Amino acid sequence: MAQFDIHHYRRAGSRARFVVDLQSGLLEPMATRVVAPLYPLPLGQKLLKGLNPEIEVPGDNGVFYLSVPELAAVQRSVLGECVGNLEARRADIVAALDLLFTGI
Repeated sequence: MAQFDIHHYRRAGSRARFVVDLQSGLLEPMATRVVAPLYPLPLGQKLLKGLNPEIEVPGDNGVFYLSVPELAAVQRSVLGECVGNLEARRADIVAALDLLFTGI
């Protein structure tokens, strides 16, 4: 598993079909991973600029948003197949984390 990988999410009752692994690869041996959910972006919905980056999931129609305020630690076992990686969006994701934790 790598930082910024997009995974199918296999947790019953979750609204999220995908999550993004935000945890550093240096912590690979841990039993948990810190993730944030991806939700479909409803038409016309306004999101807090900078806090919820818009994301396209490879092989899936539509635009999603990364819900950074909902990040959580989950067991590795609930992470399904990796369907892509958002390393190219690293700056946007780290900026959203900075906004969440530092307000800037």
